[in-house]
Amino acid sequence: MKEGLLPKSYNGHIIKYEPRIFVSDSKKNLAFDYVGYEDVDVWEIITKQPVFDDPFSSFPGHFYLEKPIPPENLKLIKCY
Repeated sequence: MKEGLLPKSYNGHIIKYEPRIFVSDSKKNLAFDYVGYEDVDVWEIITKQPVFDDPFSSFPGHFYLEKPIPPENLKLIKCY
């Protein structure tokens, strides 16, 4: 919450991407299998920035953002 959400890049063996924040339009359609981390938080994001289709997901409703989300535009829903 102190810094908000910051875009991160990834350069793996199969998937590579520029800095971004992956998002979903539904809590029922979250992409935990793509994250690769043990600890995942679910946030409600209030932003007016452009949303782009997630090219790495085969599920509808998966998107990404390119700009940071400041703490005042976030609400923590659940920590896993």
